[in-house]
Amino acid sequence: MLRLPEKLAALRKHYSYSQSYIADLLDVDVLVYMNYENGSDVPSFDSLKILAKFYKIPVETLFIEDEKLDLTDDAYDIDKENYTYLKRQAKKEKYLHFLKRHHKTIILTMVIILLLSVALILLPKGSDGLTLVHSSHPNDLLDASDRSVVYIDSTGTAHGRGDNTNSQLDLDFSDVIEIKEGNNFTVALKSDGTIVSAGLITRIADELALLTDIVKVEAGNDHIVTLDTKGDVTCHSTYGAEACAIAGSHHVIDIFADDDVVIAVYEDGSVESFGDFLGQDCLADIGRITDMAISDTISAFIVDEKLVYYSDGQDFDELRELTGLRQVAVGDDFIAVLDVEGKVHIAIAENFILEEEVASWSDVKAIASGKDYLVALIGDEIVGVGNNDYDQFDVESSQKITLASVSNVRISYTETDLVIEFDPVSNASAYNLRIDVGTGIAMTTTSTSFSIPLGRFTDGSDYTIEIIAKGDQMYDDSVPTIVNLRFRDQNSLPEDTENPEDQELITLTQMTSMSEEEFLNYLDSLEVDMTKVGRYTTDIVCAGDEITITSISGISDFETLTREELMSRDIVYYVCRVTEDDGNEDMADQGTTEQPEAF
Repeated sequence: MLRLPEKLAALRKHYSYSQSYIADLLDVDVLVYMNYENGSDVPSFDSLKILAKFYKIPVETLFIEDEKLDLTDDAYDIDKENYTYLKRQAKKEKYLHFLKRHHKTIILTMVIILLLSVALILLPKGSDGLTLVHSSHPNDLLDASDRSVVYIDSTGTAHGRGDNTNSQLDLDFSDVIEIKEGNNFTVALKSDGTIVSAGLITRIADELALLTDIVKVEAGNDHIVTLDTKGDVTCHSTYGAEACAIAGSHHVIDIFADDDVVIAVYEDGSVESFGDFLGQDCLADIGRITDMAISDTISAFIVDEKLVYYSDGQDFDELRELTGLRQVAVGDDFIAVLDVEGKVHIAIAENFILEEEVASWSDVKAIASGKDYLVALIGDEIVGVGNNDYDQFDVESSQKITLASVSNVRISYTETDLVIEFDPVSNASAYNLRIDVGTGIAMTTTSTSFSIPLGRFTDGSDYTIEIIAKGDQMYDDSVPTIVNLRFRDQNSLPEDTENPEDQELITLTQMTSMSEEEFLNYLDSLEVDMTKVGRYTTDIVCAGDEITITSISGISDFETLTREELMSRDIVYYVCRVTEDDGNEDMADQGTTEQPEAF
């Protein structure tokens, strides 16, 4: 006696249908249908009706066990063209059942869809329906060129630090959500989708001011790129930058610019670059870029919160393993990255940056860089390391080393100038000279000498000279070196035709540069009255075995004297002492004044 499973199998096999074919007819999985044929499961009555109709037999034939199937002729010939119709009818019955059970949920869903459709109709539409909106990002709050820094504070007000020779930091901007810096200009995006700028030529500034519905602005060295809500791009450049070949592009969803480069990300996910940079050939395979930074020697990108970089041979692989990154900045020989926790990580080829200082930064909002410095926005303050020649950032004095003071100052005269020379100070970036307010002399030089016209001085007047070694990002200025000068005009000295050598000008420097023996011989050659000369041994230990002059009283610092003036003074000279090992008897006279032997 045939049961239902055997009948189902027999009918299917007789007409050469596969199990998946019949399962598709019933709109069930093939495994479910296989259970029908092996007796593990029973079809629903609706499914039995579909099968009976499909095989053109009474439905009772299937579930009455004593009914026999006559498969020897075409009594049950099946019209296979009915398959599509039967399947459609089965689905229809299934959908009607579903609608009956869930009609309330379906009606609510349709209302929501209708409301969303109305909202989309009211939004401005771009080409082919592409509509972009600005998404504020911390990376947009800070930017830098090689000489200046611009940033946005927590109130949306723009600020600038550094070189302002082109008025690029005259930023009377408020309600700003994005700011970018070029070589000598600043551009910013306001919340209403308009652009404001400083330092640009009038033509380009006017072009930018006319733009509306902007969602992003980027700047390279000499070009500005904008992206609007329609996905359209404009590019503006004084010098016709090669990167501005992007102008007129459509279907763009993101743009980046730096150096002489523009990168566009299109709606279909493709990436295109304009301008030349390291790694350009690999850009198509790099993935979805979220930030980039480019210099002459390095190209760096944030992709999937990791760093991808290309360089001219420099190694920054220590940063490759970091994850959770959101921003990158590069210089000529360093890469810095900012992670989502607000920490900055840096790798440098040469240690011109204080790595410990960078590691101490926390809660950083954004980073930016010039070719030889790095800055970070923390709260509403700018901190930085590297070259700070243009005062782009503040450096705490506790983090700096004070330079040594200028030493061995030497003053001499030429026919036209008073010349001040001194020994160089290690790590000094320059030297400042000031001479008291009465003359108003202030000078700066990177060499170790100053020349001042004699006409700036008055014969017989006393002057105070101050020299400072200037520091930089790692060094504080030195303590001023102060010397006193009584100026003597050589042209006003009395003539002595019988003995012109007597008019030689004598200075303290000349004498303190001598050993004691040379000093005494020098005084003897000038026929100085030695009864007016005293000697004092100090606590200063001599550098060698030779006793030298440490200082002289009775003559002011750098006072210039004639021989006659020198002979009229009472002079005490001070000498260093030698160690006890040398057995020198000078130890006995320490702290006493004595008369040297006359020559």
